[in-house]
Amino acid sequence: MNSRERVLAMLEGRPVDHLPCMPIIMQFAGNYIGAKCRDYATDFRVLTEGQPRVAEESGIDHVNTMSDPAGEAADCGAAVKFYADQPPALDEANALLTNFKVLGHTSPGHVRAAGQEFFTPPAETYLLTSIEGSETWLNRFAARLDRESLALARNTFKEVAKILDGRLREYGVQH
Repeated sequence: MNSRERVLAMLEGRPVDHLPCMPIIMQFAGNYIGAKCRDYATDFRVLTEGQPRVAEESGIDHVNTMSDPAGEAADCGAAVKFYADQPPALDEANALLTNFKVLGHTSPGHVRAAGQEFFTPPAETYLLTSIEGSETWLNRFAARLDRESLALARNTFKEVAKILDGRLREYGVQH
């Protein structure tokens, strides 16, 4: 069974010869080909050399095309520090958005442009599911924040979920 067959069979619930090996290797791929972290995160040519090489030479079953969330955030205008020998990091002292409430209200359910509302029940339902998953991660796995920050994050999730729930009810959507 080749990698493609293995992954598709697994997704379809069919038998496989072994579980697909699909690690997120990101910066490891850069290190593997001898690239500097900065180059791997900022030059797609380096990323697209490293990922396939690791997949081919190690037998993993997929090629991952992401570099680093901070590098991707830089493409959206975030202040990011790039280093030669470590992954990039958000420059929190110069963050574009620092208010949890602003971050929690940037979903399509809250955006209007030229008088048009960007709301779809499936998207809002998905966002509610994402919020539930985020709350679970925060409560079970996140690094322990100070009480005030933890309460702020939890309250933001609850507030946004309440707004989304209200919007779905407005549109007659049961979820």
